[in-house]
Parts: sequence; structure tokens; C-alpha cells
Amino acid sequence: MKYLTTFFLTLCWVSIAVSQDITLKFTGRFSNGDYVRMDSVQVENISKEWKETLVFPDTVLTLSALTGVNEANNVGLSLKAYPNPCEGFSSVYLQLDKPDDVRMEMFSLSGQRLATFCRGLDAGNYLFEVALNTSQVFLLTVHTSHADRSIKLMNIGDGGRNAIVLKGKVSKAAENMDSKQLFHAGDVLRYTGYITYDNNVVASQQILQSQKVSENFLLIFTVNMQSHDLPQVKTDTISDITETIALCGGNVIYDGNHAVMSRGVCWSTSHNPTIVDQHTSDGSEVGMFKSVISGLIAGTTYYVRAYATNANGTAYGEERFLVTLKQKWTDGVLPGLFSVSETKQVRFSQGNLQYSNLGEHVVATGDTVPGTWRFATNQFDTIGENNLKASSTYTGWIDLFGRGTSGYEKHYPYMNDTFNYCYPTSNIAGTYYDWGIYNTISNGGGEKSFGGIWYTLSMEEWQYLMWKRSDANKKMTMATIEGVRGVVLLPDLFNKPPDVGFVSDNIDTNVNVYTKSDWNKMENAGALFIPACGVLNNGLFYRKNVSCYTYSSTGYSESSTGVCFSMPLFSFKGGFGGAVICEHYQKLSVRLVQDVRK
Repeated sequence: MKYLTTFFLTLCWVSIAVSQDITLKFTGRFSNGDYVRMDSVQVENISKEWKETLVFPDTVLTLSALTGVNEANNVGLSLKAYPNPCEGFSSVYLQLDKPDDVRMEMFSLSGQRLATFCRGLDAGNYLFEVALNTSQVFLLTVHTSHADRSIKLMNIGDGGRNAIVLKGKVSKAAENMDSKQLFHAGDVLRYTGYITYDNNVVASQQILQSQKVSENFLLIFTVNMQSHDLPQVKTDTISDITETIALCGGNVIYDGNHAVMSRGVCWSTSHNPTIVDQHTSDGSEVGMFKSVISGLIAGTTYYVRAYATNANGTAYGEERFLVTLKQKWTDGVLPGLFSVSETKQVRFSQGNLQYSNLGEHVVATGDTVPGTWRFATNQFDTIGENNLKASSTYTGWIDLFGRGTSGYEKHYPYMNDTFNYCYPTSNIAGTYYDWGIYNTISNGGGEKSFGGIWYTLSMEEWQYLMWKRSDANKKMTMATIEGVRGVVLLPDLFNKPPDVGFVSDNIDTNVNVYTKSDWNKMENAGALFIPACGVLNNGLFYRKNVSCYTYSSTGYSESSTGVCFSMPLFSFKGGFGGAVICEHYQKLSVRLVQDVRK
């Protein structure tokens, strides 16, 4: 494999009239001219007897030096750090020529301030301890009324926190404590690069010279390359993409002077997949091969590369990508699996239940009766105030129903009589009063959907789904889809689409905001959305886009008048609510489920 790595070394010194920078740039190459990634570059000042090492990926080292006492007095400020690189802690020496207010700050290279020290100090030499808790390069700056200084610190350990702590005054000058930082133009420097090749550390040819100006250096590595070549492989175009499968392949055009041990394609939802990710095994020869990529999630973006492995390692071809097709819900069921007890999982319908007086359908008794039941096309579809028009002659769609208004015993969903159509107990589980059990649903799959295929969750099942299943709090949030607010529930196993955001356990519906296209990706990965459809209460429509109410098939007890499941969004509890008791005359949404068929 070929790498390009460039190291920069910046040497700075201060004069009375002008400051000057020397920048040294290092590039590694094999003797055949190929670029190589260097692990480190060692810089030795032969004149001053110090060494400094640049460690990948750090590329800049700044050395500040004082050329004499008079110049130090003119500058008024000296700043040095040792060791650098450090392993979590570094001693920082500050030399002040006169009393001053000192502000020392530590920044990440992205500009984030991580620690600050601010205090008035007398003239003298001070020792600080800097603690760093992440492995990266930091910028340490000092500001006084007379001067500013900055140095870069590279940390490769964990100091437990980010902090700047004053340890006190020291008797010796900072330059004597850290003489390795001193540099004068004309010092003799030696440069050596290091790489890891074939599990061995290999040094470059050394460069030794007097350094006075900025310069670019090429560090040459001599190795026996012929016996350590990797294969060369190309990635085919991707074809025949479905919801879960695609075809690809590749072409091994060179074996690297060693037999190809395996070949195929690898894929992931992240860039640059490797054989650590999902992959195929498609032979062990040079030449073209075909691969079947399977087990994909509908509506998801995947990145694909061909690979070939010999005794020296694995090489990869060009990266390509595919987007699987959106699942077609011909049977009205969503793909996500949701636990509603310790032993049972269900799938939800593609949308809330809806009804119209137009058409006709078959009921559980085998009779054909007027009216049509269906699931909403999208999970976020709601009827709204048109539910107020429900009557025996209204032919539009409604999606808010009174309890037990399945049509059984002529208790129809459009009825407004608040006393004559109510099931006399709180439990409609397993009875014909349950909308899914009694009626054929036009887009619900099969010739008949009654007989237990579709049914309404009980109160206990809703509660288990919302709060008792594994990681329940991480699988629930509030969201807005195409302007409709509601609650998102994630399935038991969820692979988030790579380019769609999701913040769990969130009560602000301005955080998880989805377009229809983005929601399709979430839906195809199994996500469930329960919209805030509102409620009808004594002939009044209210709470649309404010609260989610979904019926359960059981109540708290046989004596309770009826139960719906409440998930308030804003005005009621400021978060996710619990189960609430509703009177029979209240009309609410219905979301049906079916048991997972093993």
C-alpha cells in the first residue's frame, strides 16, 4: 500500500529588530519513488545536543529560542514546555522580565478553549503543570501587556483532565531547564525518518547539515519490496439492487507475487469498508469474480469495495455505493420488530386505522357489510377536523373512533350516540369489539384480516413497549415529520441510516425534524411513528399536533369505563405521559399490530 505523509518542523528565534521562522518539510519515499507514510521523524541538534521527535499525525513543531540576555529583556517573555510530546502531563516554564498580568490558555486545534490561568505575577521564572486528557495536538498561548507567545503541545496519554496549574517560582532560568528547545541559525541538525515495514522498524537514510533557511527534505527508505507486494484489485459496478440484495464483484489484476488467499467484496454504512465489516468470499484466483451482497436494509445507503488478500495483507479496490429500494408495504405491515412482553414481539400497521362509508367489506361472521376499513398510507397521515363530519351519510375518511365501534352489533364508527354503542366493560381484547379482529382491512394483507391477524395492544403491552423493554429510554423520542408532531419508537434492533439524525429521549419536536424522504429511510430501518391526531370529545375536536392518544384493548380493571394510551407532547406533562382513563364518548386513534410469525 502507498502512503503520503509530510512532516513540518518550524524553528523560531527572536532577535532585537526582527523575528524569523525556519520551516522544514519532510516527505517519505521508497527507493523506487513510491510515497510512504512515516511513523515519525527524529530531529537532532548536534550543536546543542538535544533531540526532538515528530510523531504521526503531528506535523508541526515550534521551537522558541533566546539568542542572548539583552534580547530576552527586550522580548520580556519566554515560554517552553517539556516533555513535548508528553503522556498526559507537561511542565511549562514561563520567564517574565517584569511584573505583569498573565493570561495562559490552552486550545484544541479546532479553536475550543479547554483551560485558562489568569493572574498577576512578579518578574521571574515560573513552573506550571499542564494536564491533558486526549491524544491530540494542543495550542498553549500566553498573553501579557507587553508580549504574546504560543507553543504547540502534542499529547499521547491521559492526564485525567484539561488543566493549567501554577506550581510556583523556580530559581533557574527556563532556558537552562529546557536547553533542548534552543536553536540558532547555522546549528548542525540531523534528520531521520522511521516506518514500520513487514513488522519491522526501518530507518531512512540520514541527512546531516547546517541549517540556516527553510527547506524541503526527501527521506529515502530502502527495503526489499518485491517479495512484499499486495494484490491489486478493481471494484465492479453495482447492479440488480433490491430492498435487501445487490450484485457486485471485482477483478484481481495482480497477485503481488504471492498466491491470492481470498477475494470478494466488503460493505458497510460507513465509508471505506474492510474485511472486518460484512464481506463475501468468492474464490482465491487472479481474474474477475461476481459477488452477491445480501442482508441489506431497505432504503439504506451502503459503501462497497472489492478486496483481495495474499500472504502480505489485504488490498482494496475503488469505493462504490448503493441505495437499497424502499420496501413496498403491500401487506400493510411495517418491518420493525417490537417487544411487548418478555416472550412476544409484534409488527405495527403502516399507519393509523381509517374508515369510510363507501364500499363494503367482510366481517368475522362472514357477512358483507357497507363501509371500508384501511390503514393510512403514511404513518404521519391524520384526518384532522374532518372527523367532526362523521355520520351515516358522510363518505369521507375518519380516523378517530369511540371505544368498541368496530361495527359489531351495529356499533358503527360514525355513531355519535354516547350511550348506546359502548362495550360494557373495559376489556375488548380478543372480542369482535376489537376493530382488527372483526373487520377485513382493505390494505391489511390476505383475503381476510380478522381471526387474530390484526388486533389492538393491551394496556400492559403498551407499557412494556414504552418503558420496560431493553434500553426503552433510548428507543423513544418526539419528532416532527412533514409538519406533523408525534412520538417515534425504535424497534428492538435498529441500524440507523448513516445520513439521518436521531436524538433519543427528547421532548422538543424541533430537534428530530424529518422530511418525507428522510423518514422513509428511518421507516425502512424499522422506526415507528405515532402522530398527534387529536381527540373528539362531546362533539369537539382538540389537541391536534399536541398529544398522541392511541386506544388499548384493556383498561386498568374490569370496572374502568375505558382506557386510551396517552403520550402528551407539550401542554400536559412536558414529556412522555402514562396511561390515562378516557370516557367511552371520547374518540381516539387506533393503531393495530400483528404477532411476529416465526
